Amino acid sequence: LSSASGGVYYEVLYSFFIKNVNYRRASTIMYEYGRRLSQEVPGLNSLTKQISCYLTCLNCLKMVNPKYAWIVKPSLRLTTTSAALLPKSRENEYDLKRTIDANSPANKAGSKREIEILDANDIRIEYELMRARLRLLMKDPKLNDIASTSLAANEVLTLLTSNSLYDCAFR
Repeated sequence: LSSASGGVYYEVLYSFFIKNVNYRRASTIMYEYGRRLSQEVPGLNSLTKQISCYLTCLNCLKMVNPKYAWIVKPSLRLTTTSAALLPKSRENEYDLKRTIDANSPANKAGSKREIEILDANDIRIEYELMRARLRLLMKDPKLNDIASTSLAANEVLTLLTSNSLYDCAFR
């Protein structure tokens, strides 16, 4: 998903939705682009592009009516309660395709696609975490693993305070 190949599709889609004044969809595209970059492309360049994507997503959401300033983030999770809600005829329809053990209890329970709603505050938190990771890399290039792994907020906070970046940690 380098900027020379896969990123072009996201940028074209983003431009299309901006031209058609569909800012919510444009913000969804940029959020998905940033999320895929974090999962598929490691490194400092990816981190800076992710920050740009999340900032663009936030800016697009600011142009939408605050009542509708949210995006949908789909995720696939296994839940045992979702199997109880499915009819017996549709249980096998939701099994994961590529599993190691098809007879495991998790696979027999079924899976259901859950939808997460993200508002501007949720995206702003992710954006601030990305900026903090970039700030850590700029201060200490030896922490190159920060660009490759996703860290929880408390881990980033610990690294910021240990590197005397208190103002960034407070934010």
